[in-house]
Amino acid sequence: MESALRDYELQDPTAVIYGTDRDAGEVIFSAHLFEGYTKQGANDNISGSVVILDVARTLNTLIEEGRIPRPKRNIRFLWIPEFSGTGPWVNAHKELMGNTLCNINLDMVGLHLSKSHSFFCLMRTTFGNPHYLNDVMEHYYSYVGETNREMIHNRRAGGFTKRIVPPSGSDDPFYYKIDPHYGSSDHEVFNDLEKRASSLVPRQTVKVKEAGYQGHSRIIRELPSEITDRYPVISLYDTRELSRLVNGKHSALDIKKLLDTQSTSESDLQSIMNYLEWLKYAGLIEM
Repeated sequence: MESALRDYELQDPTAVIYGTDRDAGEVIFSAHLFEGYTKQGANDNISGSVVILDVARTLNTLIEEGRIPRPKRNIRFLWIPEFSGTGPWVNAHKELMGNTLCNINLDMVGLHLSKSHSFFCLMRTTFGNPHYLNDVMEHYYSYVGETNREMIHNRRAGGFTKRIVPPSGSDDPFYYKIDPHYGSSDHEVFNDLEKRASSLVPRQTVKVKEAGYQGHSRIIRELPSEITDRYPVISLYDTRELSRLVNGKHSALDIKKLLDTQSTSESDLQSIMNYLEWLKYAGLIEM
């Protein structure tokens, strides 16, 4: 088998609803069209791509018909190849990124929630990048969830108080969940996580040699809960292999790529960064 790295052209379709104040910045909706050119799943992520397309259509129609006022900020819609298209687009529009309020990324939003025993999840920004929009979105989810389910006090009024019935789909309650930040989608790029990960090059301390690679697992197990809770590790392929890849040459982003080549599932970049914080606190690495 032969393999090679080749240059190729990436196409990132984008559309903009212009606001009343061009200097007020933008809100960016994004969804990846595919992961590479081979993976194009109905849920992952044609669903997200279709949703932001319909959001663009609906908002533009309501604005043009005068049913809602034109927003102050531009609203941009971006369809990209996952990561491989998002990173280059963001790097090519650094001035725009500096004047962007937020990114709302939709990934795998097409499941039938009740049949799949699933939730419509909101991922908050990282602890290192807090924002009031986390709370705004959480309250919006709560409002939709509480007004789209039957409760004792609203049964006489017909159940749902603000019923949302789609033209197609279910009439189920809105099953939702608010989660801490989890990566593995394009919102990581807008969180500036890739940029930080590419510039972070961890190196071992003498404590690693003293304890040995097998011995330092005991040190990790003894970390206080306030550290492990502050830096949650949700999806990480192999912590021992990660530790071996810390050599003062590999960046955190390099480590992710090397881990991903050894596994059928991807490691979450934020989890890698958080585990490095564990190692730093344990005195095993310096960053």
